[in-house]
Amino acid sequence: MGAWGYGAFDDDTALDFLDALDTDKDITAHLQDLLTQATSTEHLTYTVSVSARAVIALVAERAQPGAIADDTGREYSRTLAFTTDETLRDLAVRALDRILDPHHNEWHELVARNGLLEPEIHTECASFRSALAGKQKNSP
Repeated sequence: MGAWGYGAFDDDTALDFLDALDTDKDITAHLQDLLTQATSTEHLTYTVSVSARAVIALVAERAQPGAIADDTGREYSRTLAFTTDETLRDLAVRALDRILDPHHNEWHELVARNGLLEPEIHTECASFRSALAGKQKNSP
């Protein structure tokens, strides 16, 4: 059984997704593909949800350094070579809305069942949303 908790980088499934990116030649495209999947699928799986949360955190960190409070997440942000733009930031915001929506959402069901949804997840996600929105307001 893998480890998981409320933080975006507390889940082995999310970390497995990020670890697989280390050797990829176009990390940005993979991040965008995952976020697109998170926003466009009818039934959101646990794997897509937790991986998307980690990606959202990374995009938020690039938008506003300091958005990630987790040492593991800051290390991924520092070592993964990817670029962000307004399109990726907007996609991250839409993906965040989708993963927090309980409708047809396996991850949401699991965290709610285990008492992990309140308030830590919402606090962390609000921080990511704020970082993403702040960058969008300051973009040329």
